[in-house]
Amino acid sequence: MAEPAIGLSWERPAGAAPAGVGISVSGGGLRAASFGLGVLQALQEQRKLLFGPEAADLLSVVSGGSYIGSAYIHNARTIASVEALQDDPPFARDTPEEKHVLKNGRYLVTPFWPTLGYALWLLIVNVAGLAAFVVWVGFALGDFGALLRGTRWASWVPPGGEWWQIAGPIIGLLVSVVAAGRAIFGVGRVRRTTSALVAILGIGLLGPMTYAWLAGQSSLGSVAWWVIATFVAVAVAVLALLVTHFLGKFRVAGRVAAIANLGQVWAVRLLMAVIVLGSGTLWYPTITSWLTPEADPVVGLLLLFGTLAAPLILGALMERSQLHRVYRDRIRRSYGVVRTSKTTAEVPAAPALLSDLAPGPGCERIWPKLLICATANVRNRDPRGHWRGFAPFVLSDDQCGTPGTDAVVATKQLERGRVRSSWAPELEPAITLPIAVAATGAAVSPSMGRFTQPTLRASFAALNIRLGWWVPNAFEPGRRREVADRTAPGRFDKHPRLSRGYDQLIPELVGASGPNMYISDGGHYDNLGLIALLRARCAEIWCVDASPEPDGSAEELSRVLLLAEYEVGITHTLDLKAFRATAGYYPTVYTCGQINYRGGGSAALRVIKLGLTNHAPTDLRNYGAANRPFPHHKTSRQWYDYDRSVAYRDLGHWAATACVKAIKGLDTELANPSDSN
Repeated sequence: MAEPAIGLSWERPAGAAPAGVGISVSGGGLRAASFGLGVLQALQEQRKLLFGPEAADLLSVVSGGSYIGSAYIHNARTIASVEALQDDPPFARDTPEEKHVLKNGRYLVTPFWPTLGYALWLLIVNVAGLAAFVVWVGFALGDFGALLRGTRWASWVPPGGEWWQIAGPIIGLLVSVVAAGRAIFGVGRVRRTTSALVAILGIGLLGPMTYAWLAGQSSLGSVAWWVIATFVAVAVAVLALLVTHFLGKFRVAGRVAAIANLGQVWAVRLLMAVIVLGSGTLWYPTITSWLTPEADPVVGLLLLFGTLAAPLILGALMERSQLHRVYRDRIRRSYGVVRTSKTTAEVPAAPALLSDLAPGPGCERIWPKLLICATANVRNRDPRGHWRGFAPFVLSDDQCGTPGTDAVVATKQLERGRVRSSWAPELEPAITLPIAVAATGAAVSPSMGRFTQPTLRASFAALNIRLGWWVPNAFEPGRRREVADRTAPGRFDKHPRLSRGYDQLIPELVGASGPNMYISDGGHYDNLGLIALLRARCAEIWCVDASPEPDGSAEELSRVLLLAEYEVGITHTLDLKAFRATAGYYPTVYTCGQINYRGGGSAALRVIKLGLTNHAPTDLRNYGAANRPFPHHKTSRQWYDYDRSVAYRDLGHWAATACVKAIKGLDTELANPSDSN
């Protein structure tokens, strides 16, 4: 099958005339989902932009916005195909699907069967995975120690010995520090082709060399020393985190805050260094005690076998016990609902596929095309040719890939792939609508786009803390061909590899690219979903910003527009200070500006911002006074009761309605509307 053209089907090249209407709904968990619900309801009531012949062209969603955006489009597709349901648009007030969503805001704490048994199973498997990780590191260190024993590099040689006997440990220790630092702690830039080798070399040499040096100089190589060192490192890391927390709480800024932040970063790095060194040096004396001149070859082979085999076991454990499945099942239970009659809605037994959102044969699309914006954590070049460790990854009903590149695969082909994500014997599609939604909401992962912490990447991977999803690496031509050549459901790999331990775990530990790439939260690149609409060169854009910013700083909006200037080449006239709060209230919750595209053409940009003004309805202001910090609850609060969900919905509906009415009353659409209803 021929390679796809560069770019995705909905993109327009530079110079093309702007056309169409686009809507973006930002991330922010249930806060964004509930606020976005109200905005979408208002845009449908006022402009018919979500369902009908005047519907917008694109709906770009991220993280929490994808919860409600995917549910909206899934219902639109279903309602359009059933004539008896077409009287009421999807998610209109008091529809069964709206009631279901508003009543299921506690989706993360909803009891599931078997509650205790399943939780214990996850705990046991993940503890086993962590134990396997420690054993693996020990095997690797012991293996290198056994190999080095023959050259006497693993022993401290006093001055006066052969020059190579003195230089060996010193050079080895320096190489170990540099290699392990680059691979594990993100110091410097490791090229893709050598990162795995450098990491193995660093992990393998650092422990034995350090232990040998310490043991040769003093008694600091004992178990007690490492216990004390670990305790001190933990105490320093916790203290640094607490200091930074309290300084932030009291809004301390300037040099003091900078020093505190720097101390926090290095405290965590110190803790990780002690853990890595400790796990290695505690294994090393035990393993070397097994070694005798007669047993060296046998023990060396056993250690080598253990080093190579451990990732097979470790990868299998982590693949089957990952938290992604639990997370996406919770989201699907709340937002995977579909209207079945005028009075009922239900969650279908089988999850919907992305391709299900496309119009059926002979059916006209009367709803926006859904763009689910995620982040691909893979090494690639940005539009200006600079290397980076992540890229935008957009999933839709026909194509999935990175805009502006040839890293694109057909959605139906990707859905034909089969993978296993649990202990269940059956395989599941490589991508579904719930998988895409959960992936774009995967805020916590070893690799997190612009938020990736190289210091913590190995720890998160070892602890199996990940909510994202693995898909074939679309930046690899060979993997794209494997996806394109799939004619029936089955695994993509024509030539079976060793296991996910080598395809996914090791690349993840060291930050390298492999045959698969990890998809995480869309907010790790653009938490507004706005850049996708700018790449589509829409003529009218509605941007729903549900970022919790009590001071009205519009930081995420400012950052995304700056990123768009760099990557897409736009300029804008938007007033980024329009939302600056006074006494806790915004002066306005909407503003308008103009986007000027590279190559000519412009677009009207309307931003609807999460916030309260003095003109807000009295019931919303009273709710905010009684339920602080409404409307700026942190995203970490992922369980809402019915009243809170309704309050955020009503706030979104009021803000969007006020914006549309203000625009209709203006002579010039691109003027900045005043906050009036």
